[in-house]
Amino acid sequence: MPRTLEEFQFLRENLLVEGPDACIPSLEGFYPPYLLSPSRPSKTVLSISARRLDMFLNYLSNHPVLANHELVWEFMLMPELQVTTVHTHTLWIGLEYGGNCWMIA
Repeated sequence: MPRTLEEFQFLRENLLVEGPDACIPSLEGFYPPYLLSPSRPSKTVLSISARRLDMFLNYLSNHPVLANHELVWEFMLMPELQVTTVHTHTLWIGLEYGGNCWMIA
């Protein structure tokens, strides 16, 4: 399912709201869009970016807690993220548990 870099960043940011101490890989250091030619982006740049995003998803998929997180499943299975619903849910969880909801058994 095609996803934008912004959607990957949205996923990471919302997971960090719920678990700020989580060691989720960074999505920093991607080439800015203005450096890429819209008509023919570099195959090397696209390959490196795709590999990094794939490693990010593999990390989430193999994580003992995050692999079962509702937002991760929605990201992987739903064609379109419900941004407003995710924000509301994430903020509620963050406020309810003080950002440590993954520590609750």
